[in-house]
Amino acid sequence: MPLVNGIALHVTVRPDGALLLTKSQMTANERLVMGIPLDINAMNEDDFDRMPGIGPIMAKRIVMYRQNNGGIMVVNDLLSIEGIGEKKYKQLVKYF
Repeated sequence: MPLVNGIALHVTVRPDGALLLTKSQMTANERLVMGIPLDINAMNEDDFDRMPGIGPIMAKRIVMYRQNNGGIMVVNDLLSIEGIGEKKYKQLVKYF
C-alpha cells in the first residue's frame, strides 16, 4: 500500500521474533509538531483548538461550518468563519 503524508508506521516485535507493521493516521498535534500539513476534513474541535490562534469557540465554529456544509471544506472556507479575517487566515493557511 502506498504511504501518504500523515501516516504513522508502527513496528511491533512479537515474542516469536516476527515483526508486525501497522499504520494509522497521525493526530493533528503530531502533524503540527512535525510540520506535516493538516487535513482540515479529518480534524475535530480539539485538533483545531490546539492550533495557534484558534481557541475553543473558533474551533467549534469551524467544525459546525463544516458539518453544515456537507461535511467537507477547503482551506479557503476558513474565510467564511465568523472571526477569521484575512490576517488570521494568512496565519492559519500555512498549517494546511
